[in-house]
Amino acid sequence: MTSDENGALKLYPHLVMGENEIPLHWTRIIGQPGHGLFFPEAQPRELELADDLNQFPLHLVPLATRLNQQQRSFLDRAEELTIPRDGVDEFFERYFPRLHQSMDITATDGSLELPQVADPEMVLTVHHDDLTERVEWEWEYQKGRERIRLPFRPLNPLADEPVNRESRWESSVVQAVHRRIPELDFKRSSYAATDALRFIRVWLPLLRKVPDLRIEESGGIPAYQEVTRAPEITVSTAPTEHRDWFGLGVTIKVGEHYVPFSDIFQALDVGQDVMLMPDGSYFPLDRPEFVRLKQLISEARSLQEDKNAPLSLNRYQAGLWEQFEDIATDTHQAEQWRNGVRALANLQEIPAPTEPESLQANLRPYQYEGYRWLSFLWDHSLGGILADDMGLGKTVQTIAAILRARELEPDLPPFLVVHPRPWWPTGRPS
Repeated sequence: MTSDENGALKLYPHLVMGENEIPLHWTRIIGQPGHGLFFPEAQPRELELADDLNQFPLHLVPLATRLNQQQRSFLDRAEELTIPRDGVDEFFERYFPRLHQSMDITATDGSLELPQVADPEMVLTVHHDDLTERVEWEWEYQKGRERIRLPFRPLNPLADEPVNRESRWESSVVQAVHRRIPELDFKRSSYAATDALRFIRVWLPLLRKVPDLRIEESGGIPAYQEVTRAPEITVSTAPTEHRDWFGLGVTIKVGEHYVPFSDIFQALDVGQDVMLMPDGSYFPLDRPEFVRLKQLISEARSLQEDKNAPLSLNRYQAGLWEQFEDIATDTHQAEQWRNGVRALANLQEIPAPTEPESLQANLRPYQYEGYRWLSFLWDHSLGGILADDMGLGKTVQTIAAILRARELEPDLPPFLVVHPRPWWPTGRPS
């Protein structure tokens, strides 16, 4: 391309293959409007003198891009095209960008400055508006020396637009997006809550890989941010109206939020991989401590008689409690629970209490062991079973334990003895 002294433009088509220029006069176009070229392989002088061009081998060249009809006509003429001075602005505005997409254009005249032409792009604008992600899809084309935005779909299909759309190219970009995100709806203009989290966390990384798609973000940092700190799990026990059962409390703190464990387990059951907090922060659910905690709570629930009652733990389930402690970052235990569980964990260190002074009997060694066991259970508010053969003195061992408790706490209410009727004639004298 060059310009003359009157300001008109002159365009000369050239066919270059490698370092050699092929005369267009001897070149023909393949296809309609055109996808390739062919020409005889010979020097121009040989071609001019030849009577029959069939004596030369043909060279076939595929084109990098298909020609449109205007380009086909331009090449078929194989001569210069003149743009008058008063049409130069219109040429650069309307035709030059499209011509530039399919042909290399150079200025042979140093005084002629060609506009910089960028390829068209799909533009996704994302505005982070607190907990709402607002999106807009547009197309951006070159118009002369400016970039022009067009809406995703023409507002009025019958009206003219500032630039001509490349409909086939637009369709190819839309298909590229849908190949990565089939469920994406280009008509949707905003996302919130879990939809916004999916858009930010899953879709945006995929969209950044789409060729010819540019993403522009505004509004500062998105509200949807992952909590990277490890969760704080606190387990606790509290007394209940049942002697051997304690309420089991589980508290989970993620970032600045306390999350009910039931919400986490419900999310795990339905296959969620993250949990969203009210302020937009979120955390992954595939952490091993959450999975293990769910297993332990399910096990504790299965040991309860009433499955619908609040979660509780029997003081004899010391092993299960230790597993809760292993995954917890903190524990809060009722004093009775702590003493009972500690005692059960150290049964080899059962104290040896003295026999009560009011006991009117001498305990044999094996009877003293039973009395010692019952005293240990009483001191820690634990229930238990004394299982000896008949006639070995279970009654006197029990009486000794009752007398010891009375001596330690004189104001205790009466003890209730429940026995089978046949036992009474022999048990009453004791």
